[in-house]
Amino acid sequence: MKKLIFLIIFLFNNTTHARLRVITSMEQIASVINEIGGDKVALELIERDKLKSSDKIYRSELISNLDSTNLLVINGFSGEESLLPALVGASKNSDIQEGKSRNLNLGTFIKSVKNESIVFKDGKTISTSTENNPFYLLDPQNVIDISDIIANKLSQLDFKNRSHYLARSQLFKDQLSARMVSWTRRLNKVPNKKIFTSNNSYNYFLYRFGFESIEISENSETSQNKLSETISLIIDSGNIQTMLVKSLPLNNHLLETVLKSKSIHIKTVDLTKNENATILSYFGVLESLVRAIEKQ
Repeated sequence: MKKLIFLIIFLFNNTTHARLRVITSMEQIASVINEIGGDKVALELIERDKLKSSDKIYRSELISNLDSTNLLVINGFSGEESLLPALVGASKNSDIQEGKSRNLNLGTFIKSVKNESIVFKDGKTISTSTENNPFYLLDPQNVIDISDIIANKLSQLDFKNRSHYLARSQLFKDQLSARMVSWTRRLNKVPNKKIFTSNNSYNYFLYRFGFESIEISENSETSQNKLSETISLIIDSGNIQTMLVKSLPLNNHLLETVLKSKSIHIKTVDLTKNENATILSYFGVLESLVRAIEKQ
């Protein structure tokens, strides 16, 4: 009888403390789920570097974890690793397959920023479109729009904690709305509205606050003609003082040479450390970004 009572108590305690298992593919998504789910969610972030590599052990472990997860949250844009759909398809979990109830595609709820372009004196143009930019969650308004979608999905799967998810979602939205007021006031004081970037990760955020993002791809060719063209493009674009980069030192000859040019004056801002903190704090990475732009 004592053994039976112990077993009942053991099962009750483990059921009570069971957390929703959620797997997601991007740091920004993970940070928002963390804000809303709190201690009710066991969160796993897919390691994209391992997914890109030939790490068969990691892929096997991921498929196993997908088999038992309660929810898969994907970004839905072209930034999703091409191998992920195949691994999801290999999973025995029918509920997380594309279009199924436990496969939450956040990209379907986001409107892409319209395609625009900057025209220079010599007639050249550069696209400023954020079409298919997977970093749409760096726009705080987009996060406000999808936070209830995440909360409602978590509530469907874990109804007894529905009030927990909805309350945390509302608190998160209120805090983010207040931050947006502060960020708007601070960024309106920045005179130079052109930002030079090495990628388009931050375009959604920059456009939300009225900035123009001029991207020089890290994958650009490094010929002398391309170098001269890039320097001319930057000069023609105006007095661009800030360059947002993924990491320093830059592993790119073109950008390194551009930054050393005596014709232009650009300050680089390394955002890598901030990105590493996004899973713990959604606010932290954007506050750091605002400070970087303020210090132009």
